[in-house]
Amino acid sequence: EGLDYGGPSREFFFLLSRELFNPYYGLFEYSANDTYTVHVSPMSAFVDNHHEWFRFSGRVLGLALVHGYLLEAWFTRALYRALLRLPPALEDVDA
Repeated sequence: EGLDYGGPSREFFFLLSRELFNPYYGLFEYSANDTYTVHVSPMSAFVDNHHEWFRFSGRVLGLALVHGYLLEAWFTRALYRALLRLPPALEDVDA
């Protein structure tokens, strides 16, 4: 009982990530090259409780990775490097 075999959970994480990483809310914005990849918005400092929202975003990302769920979010290479605590590289900068 209570087994969903990942269906509702997968959909929950997919829909949650679609809203969480939506540039409309001000935490993230689309990269300069396309409307598919996102990075942290410089204006996110003006979002109420932005530190808590970023912490929540990280937890959602972590849970999705641990459980193998796909998210509706594609990050820029620079953001991936920052998440992995790697130093920035010149080739990561958008032209």
